[in-house]
Amino acid sequence: MVDLENTVESFKYQGNLAYKKQDYSTAFSLYTQGISMFPDSQILYLKRALVYLSQHKYLESLADSSKAIELDFNNPKGYYRKACALQELGELESALSVLDQCIQLNPNSTAIGKIIILKEEITKAFEKGRFLPAYHPERQKFNDLIRWLADGGAIFPKIHIEFYSQDSRGVHCIRAIRKKECILYIPLTHIITLEVAQSSPIAQKMLANNLNLLSPKHCYLSTFIIQEKQKPDSFWAPYIRILPEHFQNFPIFFTEEEKEYLVGTSFIDLVNEKITDIKEDYNTICSVAQEFIEVSFEEFCRVRMAVSSRIFGMEIEKKSTDGFVPLADMLNHQKPKQTFWKFCQQRNGFIIEAEVDISKGQEVLDSYGIKCNSRFLLNYGFTLDDNDANEFPYLIKLSEDLPFYEEKLNFLKAKSHVFRMLKDTSKPCLQEMLTYMRLIEIDDLEFLNQVIDEFLDSDFFTQGKYLNAFSLSIEKKILQRLEKISNEYLQRYPNSIEEDEEALKNEATQNEKNCIVIRMGEKSILNYYLKMAQEILAVFDLPSASIDLGKVSAPYRSYIVSSLIPLKNRPR
Repeated sequence: MVDLENTVESFKYQGNLAYKKQDYSTAFSLYTQGISMFPDSQILYLKRALVYLSQHKYLESLADSSKAIELDFNNPKGYYRKACALQELGELESALSVLDQCIQLNPNSTAIGKIIILKEEITKAFEKGRFLPAYHPERQKFNDLIRWLADGGAIFPKIHIEFYSQDSRGVHCIRAIRKKECILYIPLTHIITLEVAQSSPIAQKMLANNLNLLSPKHCYLSTFIIQEKQKPDSFWAPYIRILPEHFQNFPIFFTEEEKEYLVGTSFIDLVNEKITDIKEDYNTICSVAQEFIEVSFEEFCRVRMAVSSRIFGMEIEKKSTDGFVPLADMLNHQKPKQTFWKFCQQRNGFIIEAEVDISKGQEVLDSYGIKCNSRFLLNYGFTLDDNDANEFPYLIKLSEDLPFYEEKLNFLKAKSHVFRMLKDTSKPCLQEMLTYMRLIEIDDLEFLNQVIDEFLDSDFFTQGKYLNAFSLSIEKKILQRLEKISNEYLQRYPNSIEEDEEALKNEATQNEKNCIVIRMGEKSILNYYLKMAQEILAVFDLPSASIDLGKVSAPYRSYIVSSLIPLKNRPR
């Protein structure tokens, strides 16, 4: 005679061990085997429903949890599992109905607290409208992606996609995640690497002709996506179908009216350069792959932006590469970083680990790195309101009227240099710019040759080798030039930073807001260095003992202490 309880317990125990190790296929097999022997065991249906939930197979989980309720309508776990499956399918009203039914049937159950918490969570999402209904085509596309990933061996039991609107979404915790816990695993088979992209017919022509592309990796990945989109039976179709079709928030697609908000900015030059560069690469590809001419330039631009905003750089088998990593590329940005990602050689796949504890319901975020708003907007389509990594490109020219112009040009190899300045006098960019400005102002040939000899064996701009202040008259010229250049840049803008601040308070579109944030970031840096020049020039001619550092803004005092005062106190 078979001991029913012990046998069911055996399948449950062994299945639970496998489940805790995230070995879902083994857990599924054990629970399924148990169900085949004991089809009336509610606990095994509940356990298998949990496996299905962890594998994001919500229809199967719904079926098993419904069967569990049929076997025992007094067990709240069946209702809880069913409501979770319905929630993930976007059927929030049905999920709430199931939970209400459970509360009516089991008002005194010890598990009712968990049921009430889930009901509150779903009610809140329903009231906020932060979901897409089950029949919505956008949700169906993402359900297909999740199924494709799960069937392919991807593991992400504690996260899901939460929809804020049809076009906006984020990745959130289903259950709490601990620090150092693996949040996501995507096998190599489901990653579109550069090597995969280079195997396509068009990429083979590009490689055979040794094309001189401005952005090779972006071009290979873009052409691959475009070719795969044309294949109805593409292996990659579930992923490609969820890629955005519209990029109106990316500046290369701005209307002429929207570009008016960028008048005077240095950023508009970056936008135009980006369009020119993409066009050049597009024409280069068409020159060796005539069939690519059928793809419009606008379509190429759209896919090109999908590439630049979504791919990850990684190392696979000691070789650097880039690629699309489905689901991983849906994490939104936050600094400081909340997660850590890499390609794991041991698991032969891409993993994301938590760097902090993440609570249930909380959004899981990634850091896109420390970048200027110009890079965020150009490549990702957004800006940050408070971004201390903002830069402004100061163009310093070696003009022909400067002393020993030919000697300086021969050494510098260019008539100008761009310094990407941060709003921080402690950063190397300031010393690099001051070094350049000092060198081009040198009016003594012997000293110039001495400086050139000193810098010959190093890269003038990257080795941290600076030319310290050596002449009061030249320092004054440098500060006057900095004041003049900053003023000239500021005069390009049709409005003031105060007007920008006021404009942000009004109802602006997201694109208009991003443009205003870009403008304000640039002006803030220009005003910072204008103020530096003006404050130092205001005390420049005073005896060192008469300089009151308390009247100089804190960021600029280091220049006075390290450069100006030592020059004034130097024996003549």
